[in-house]
Amino acid sequence: MVCRTRLISSKNFFSILTLHGILEQVINDRTFLNLIPVRPEGAIKNWLLSGKRDVVEERLKTIFLSYHGKRDELIPILQQVQEEFGYLPEQTMLEVARFTGVPESRVYAVTTFYTQFRFTPIGRNHVIVCRGTSCHVRGAPRILEEIEKQLGIKEGETTSDREYSLETVACIGACGLSPCIMINKKVKAKMTPKRVAELFKV
Repeated sequence: MVCRTRLISSKNFFSILTLHGILEQVINDRTFLNLIPVRPEGAIKNWLLSGKRDVVEERLKTIFLSYHGKRDELIPILQQVQEEFGYLPEQTMLEVARFTGVPESRVYAVTTFYTQFRFTPIGRNHVIVCRGTSCHVRGAPRILEEIEKQLGIKEGETTSDREYSLETVACIGACGLSPCIMINKKVKAKMTPKRVAELFKV
């Protein structure tokens, strides 16, 4: 039983528990938590001794100054950490868990449940495709398909050279310019598959 449990990654493990609605019942069971795969303490120690420690800690301290370390602040803090780093490095989630007093296991459960959170860095060029009603009826699905073809990645992925990452959003808020996309917060209006091909031509 123990061996099989340790083969499951933390993120998948807690996603399964959350979906089955049993996470809250088992989260405080110390015996059960001992079976959960956790990040090796040696790895944590190595990170704390790394050259990036001071920089990361200073950036986190600045974020934490705006909060009181309460449990109900978990999601806003995670959102701000992601905004600061571009994604949620595992090390920052450990620090957020310590600051809020929320078990590391629960932090993993929250971050894997909500699709807004990312665990890999976004590309230097962050491409966002609007899938709002106006954009959708004017060809957004074909725009997304063409971008995926040109970049060689799917929605939610980043190119291997980290030059591009691709996401979709419910609405960019520029319906009069539909169908539109956004690259690094700059809106590209009236897109067509042909314009996409020209825009991302290597």
